[in-house]
Amino acid sequence: MFTHNELYAWDTPDKVEERGEINRDQPIGFFRSFPFASELAKRAENSDLTVPTITFKDVTSNACFAIWSEVPGVYVLWLPSVVMFADGVADTAGIERCVSLFFAGRLDEVEWQMAKLGNN
Repeated sequence: MFTHNELYAWDTPDKVEERGEINRDQPIGFFRSFPFASELAKRAENSDLTVPTITFKDVTSNACFAIWSEVPGVYVLWLPSVVMFADGVADTAGIERCVSLFFAGRLDEVEWQMAKLGNN
């Protein structure tokens, strides 16, 4: 089972919105529709606001995969279970590939893809 949560440009990270259970067909759509641009516009007016983030979680393994942005069109990917971090990622197709691999339970391949995508 998978879940996800969303954090918008707010004054505290405590306002993260738990969105509940999702199936393997939904995460790419959630990433594509997440309002990074509008949330970054709010954050541009107040840099103290949180960074917009979408996080997916595999409840069975407790693995998480987070995507956030501080600059329009550029993302940070984080896979804490293997302590992998990719910064400066602009390749959305590559991000979507990582999300698909995460939902397939192929964390070693997510890690490899992230290494190719980011400035880690």
